[in-house]
Amino acid sequence: MKTDKEKWEMSVEMAAKLKGISPESILGRSRKYSTMIARHLARWIACECLGVTREVVGSFTGFHHATITNSIVAIRNIRDVCFEMKETSDKIKVDLNGHYVAPIKKSINSIKKTEIIQRIRNAMDAKQFAVVDIARKTGLAEANLRKILNRGSCQMESFAKICECLEVSTDYILFGKYINRRRTKWNSQ
Repeated sequence: MKTDKEKWEMSVEMAAKLKGISPESILGRSRKYSTMIARHLARWIACECLGVTREVVGSFTGFHHATITNSIVAIRNIRDVCFEMKETSDKIKVDLNGHYVAPIKKSINSIKKTEIIQRIRNAMDAKQFAVVDIARKTGLAEANLRKILNRGSCQMESFAKICECLEVSTDYILFGKYINRRRTKWNSQ
């Protein structure tokens, strides 16, 4: 049986391999987006897949357990918006020897931002909406919407508001297709 420290080290190595960065980057203090996602993923793997407590992960990293909780919530939120990330994180299975199965095929970082912007603009054209119209209907600032349309990235809450306003699914905007999800009692009503 592996110790908590060994499980933590294994989760860091797994996240580094999956995201294509060094384990030292994950353990560092970089605020670079790709590094932060890898750090969140390592914490998520340690707590959710390997059963290490948040307090223990926090003691290894020098962070409060609330920070570890925020990382876990961040991965859960990405999973909610990005079907590919959900599918990938569902496939991460760890055995007692520390081997992992199913590397990430496509993560939220690999979605082409120019395609997202184009799909949002196409939906705007179909509804004959200008930026001002979306700003008024969503309550988002017009300047922020212009930044979103230039950068192709935004907060998940803003993204959901834009999709709702344009009456398109988040799957379509992110991936260019509607993804047929399994029917559950929650989404069948």
